[in-house]
Amino acid sequence: EIKYADVSGCKIITVSGSCAEQYAIDNGFDYEIVDGWEVPEEE
Repeated sequence: EIKYADVSGCKIITVSGSCAEQYAIDNGFDYEIVDGWEVPEEE
């Protein structure tokens, strides 16, 4: 399942090799590669 958000002026956060990464590359969006979808806990 791929979810698209409003990407104007924001960064796509995705896993390496995903469709979202390729979408970001193709469309010139900033993106960040993460190892997984776990959100770091706030300390």
